[in-house]
Amino acid sequence: DQTSDDDDEPHRELAIEPSAVDTSYEHDETKAVVRAAIQKLPEHYRLILTLFYLEELRYEEICEMTKLPMGTVKTQLYRARVMLQKILSRQLSREEVTL
Repeated sequence: DQTSDDDDEPHRELAIEPSAVDTSYEHDETKAVVRAAIQKLPEHYRLILTLFYLEELRYEEICEMTKLPMGTVKTQLYRARVMLQKILSRQLSREEVTL
């Protein structure tokens, strides 16, 4: 019966590092918080933000879809980002208080 250290090797490969699970959980939690914050935006800002970041459309494509001028699309995207940042900052402040 020949047993070597190599027999244990496959088991080591299957081991999941706790930090990997923590990172995955934190990533999922962050995505959920951002999605919830996006839902709090007024619809016209939410639409532009979603088309640009999630659908990865170019400004020109968003203009065609929404029938809005380029300047309006850029302004609404900027305002949506500012509003989203404020929502997320408030959310983070509340979480720090409860921790």
